[in-house]
Amino acid sequence: MLERLRAKASAPLEPLELDPDTLRAIADFRAKRQEAATLADRLAKANEAIETLKGRAEVDNPKVLAGDLAKLKAQKARFRPDTKRRCDDYLAERAAKKQTERLRDQARAALDRHREQIFTDYQNGINDYLEQFGCSFQLKPVNISSGSSVSYCVVINDRNVDIGADTGLAFRNTLSAGDRNTLALAFFCASLEQDSDRADKIVVIDDPLTSLDEHRTSRTCEAIFAISKRVKQVIVLSHSKPFLCRLRQEAKKEANKKRTDKDKQTDKDKQIASLLVNRTASGSELVFWDMENHCRTDHAKRYELVREYINKADPAKQPEVAKALRPILEEFIRVCHPDRFPPWWTLGQFIRDKLKVKRKGKLDTDNPILCESDVEELEKLVNYANRFHHVQSTEAINDIELTGFAKRTLRFASRGVQP
Repeated sequence: MLERLRAKASAPLEPLELDPDTLRAIADFRAKRQEAATLADRLAKANEAIETLKGRAEVDNPKVLAGDLAKLKAQKARFRPDTKRRCDDYLAERAAKKQTERLRDQARAALDRHREQIFTDYQNGINDYLEQFGCSFQLKPVNISSGSSVSYCVVINDRNVDIGADTGLAFRNTLSAGDRNTLALAFFCASLEQDSDRADKIVVIDDPLTSLDEHRTSRTCEAIFAISKRVKQVIVLSHSKPFLCRLRQEAKKEANKKRTDKDKQTDKDKQIASLLVNRTASGSELVFWDMENHCRTDHAKRYELVREYINKADPAKQPEVAKALRPILEEFIRVCHPDRFPPWWTLGQFIRDKLKVKRKGKLDTDNPILCESDVEELEKLVNYANRFHHVQSTEAINDIELTGFAKRTLRFASRGVQP
């Protein structure tokens, strides 16, 4: 047939006739096709009969019946109202989870950005304070794989010291107690720098000089004073009275810069308070402490005592004034001539060994410290003061005589020093 059709396609105007063989082949093809269709129908009916027979054979099988029952129940459950509600809830929870995961990713990214900024600021701030405190070590971050967190190590002599190590080169066995306290103070100061609300904060610093080296005392004072300018109030607790006196003096200087002369004293008392923990019979109490008086040297206190007595006599203070004369003279000579007045010498020894030549009892004219009249005046003042120098002195004190020697003592201790 294909050959005949191709011939017709090449000569479409020519008549086409099929030969007997071709007609027989077509008739045979149609017969076979009908036979195949009949066989297919018979096969389909046979399969149905087989399935029916198999179903009859499985009716009494418990496992098959249980499986069919479970399948039917599952199909039935799909159409129950509570199942639909649960499906809706599940879909809502899944959507909420995706939203939460997006928020988590956003928060983690923000936290990473914050970490990069804040930890860098903390590190720089701590290291700046460590440098101010004169420390020979620094702090640097250590990379860890635990999300948005960071760890630090101390760098000493270009070697990393793990802060949390239990053995070997560790934080606890490489830094002294003073170094550890300095690091803690540096961390505290750096943390305060990062606090945006520090202007409203009250800062309490407890004994900042514990175990600190002497050279860090002044730097600690400077750091605390700098903190006081940035916060609302600073309370410093310490056992070191010289440190507190120095801190108070620095605060007074700064307060005086910002006030008029009329308001200086009033505002100063309002802004700076000194308290003392005083022992009582049942415990302790806070009392006001005259730090101004404590900050003054013993020489200044004695000088003021004598000067006040000259201005207004007080019989009750006569023994104390009389005892103060010799220390005033001794301190004056010691300050004026530190190279010739060793700390362990007494005033009498200085007069005997430095102002006069031994054995001859004459003035040392080769290298004089004081002129002859000054030496005579100093001897007279010392001779009078020696009468009351001892604790158990029973010398009677005359007000006129004491006032006269007190004036002469202050006049001598206020004179210029000869070269």
